[in-house]
Amino acid sequence: MRESIKKSRWIFNVFPSLFNFWPLLLIFSQKALILPGYFFYFNGVYRNYAKDVLIIISLLIFAGLTYILQESNPYALIHLAGYSLFLLSIPIINKSVFSYKENLVKVVSFFTFFNSCLAILIYIFSFDISEYRGLNRIIGDDGVVARIFYESSSLIAVFSLGFVRNRFIKYIVFFVVLFYAIFLAKSIFVIGLYILNYGLGKIIESKIWMKFILAFLFFVVCIIIYSSLFYIRPDIGLSLSFKLNQLYSILNDDSSVILGSGWGYVIQGIGDSLEQPYQIEMQLPMLFRQIGISGMFFYVAGIFLLIKSVSKTWRVSFLRSLVYFAIGLNNPWLFLPSWYMTAVLMFQYLDDKR
Repeated sequence: MRESIKKSRWIFNVFPSLFNFWPLLLIFSQKALILPGYFFYFNGVYRNYAKDVLIIISLLIFAGLTYILQESNPYALIHLAGYSLFLLSIPIINKSVFSYKENLVKVVSFFTFFNSCLAILIYIFSFDISEYRGLNRIIGDDGVVARIFYESSSLIAVFSLGFVRNRFIKYIVFFVVLFYAIFLAKSIFVIGLYILNYGLGKIIESKIWMKFILAFLFFVVCIIIYSSLFYIRPDIGLSLSFKLNQLYSILNDDSSVILGSGWGYVIQGIGDSLEQPYQIEMQLPMLFRQIGISGMFFYVAGIFLLIKSVSKTWRVSFLRSLVYFAIGLNNPWLFLPSWYMTAVLMFQYLDDKR
């Protein structure tokens, strides 16, 4: 009995996998799950606990000082609260990644498959989920559903078939997730991350002659993706133009970039959301305007050190950090727990081959 309980403890330590459970996210924010997550946090051992907590306390103190010293605005407190809750989610994620990585990836991958099936059913039967939280469907001008996606879809990048034993079932599961990613989510960025995650390590660790072959295959895949890009995402040109206009407005804003203009600072006319106009697709450049160079230095350094806590090599820490911050030029996901978890679960092959 005692042995059975011991073996089942891993279930409690993969709590962060719920950040990828779409039915739950239709009702609750990922950040609403953080407090319950701490009930399971102290089950097991995590040697970097003290270091992570110290880094996060330092980041929270600096963020609080920024809020106090800078000019306030109507969105400042809610922006700071979102950032603070995100930071508090990191110890839960880090502990699970450090101690129960394989089980975490299995459960996250199972939820990815489940979410993909759910999205396909929603598309086939035209279920209206607009009343639930999150931007889950995009309707085109012709009234047809253009895209269906969920906020933790970035975790497709670390999708693994480890939770499936039967080879035939593995093919079915893989193609279901692939179909969702390409034809429903239509997320070129996430598909690219998946290829990068499982391809980069093979290229780096292979022999020289194999490097050329794999690099050529990678080039061919990129050409195929590019050639089909406008077919998969007819709105891609408009999307890129929108992002560039945001970047242009940020670069030409006359606010101080040294000290920043405060949490929740808004540049009129470039917001993606009426409720959170301070949070845009070009989230990373916007943060420079909001918290200044000093704030960005602490933020970038802190995230890198937190990622280093669950990485075995500096090389992998650097790669994961690049992936984490890259989203700040594509989607407003920087403060999503699921996005941080995506970054720290990538490049496992390279990390294990230290």
